[in-house]
Amino acid sequence: MASDPTSAFPSAASSVEPSKVLHLRNLPEECTELDLRTISEKCSHGEVVRVLLLSRKHQGFVEFKSFEDSARMLANCISSPIRLGSRLLIAQYSNKPEIATPQRDSAVDGSNGGLGNLNGDAGGNSILLVTVTNVVYPVNVDCLYKVFRMQGNVLKIVTFTKQVCSRSLLPL
Repeated sequence: MASDPTSAFPSAASSVEPSKVLHLRNLPEECTELDLRTISEKCSHGEVVRVLLLSRKHQGFVEFKSFEDSARMLANCISSPIRLGSRLLIAQYSNKPEIATPQRDSAVDGSNGGLGNLNGDAGGNSILLVTVTNVVYPVNVDCLYKVFRMQGNVLKIVTFTKQVCSRSLLPL
């Protein structure tokens, strides 16, 4: 049964006003932000400012530097659909003018992936979420303290089990 995969979705030429942000749907589960950035830059020949991936919903948002770049990407998606993995990408203008990201403190904006200040210096608290998978030895509070005290002053350790993984929250 060969049917058009885009027929179940509203057309890309919907009533949404043109925007620098494109809403991309029907993304494969293995899609990454880097995949979206690469495809978007290749199809629009423009500069991508931000990418937001909602992998569980198979959706993403790409913000371009200009309206022209997003229009070029959308036109390319409509004229020759883009296949990502086994799925055809569905693109439309977003109803948002830009992708909103939380404002970060300058101490948090370092090169440690947004984990905050791991040295315990001035600039706010840091909380690590530690996930331990394939647990062979018992993971307890003492073990976690010994490992993470080297990163700073461990204020508290909260442990819990979720989805067969042992997880811990460690404010430093």
